[in-house]
Amino acid sequence: MRPIPGTRMIPRLGPRFRIHFMETLFWRSNMYFRRVP
Repeated sequence: MRPIPGTRMIPRLGPRFRIHFMETLFWRSNMYFRRVP
């Protein structure tokens, strides 16, 4: 199995980082949708 490029450092940082990344992504998209009517 070949690791997906760009995700090989995620397991090293742990699930906490993944949750934080998802929250940041959600927040950014939320702000974007708020800005655009």
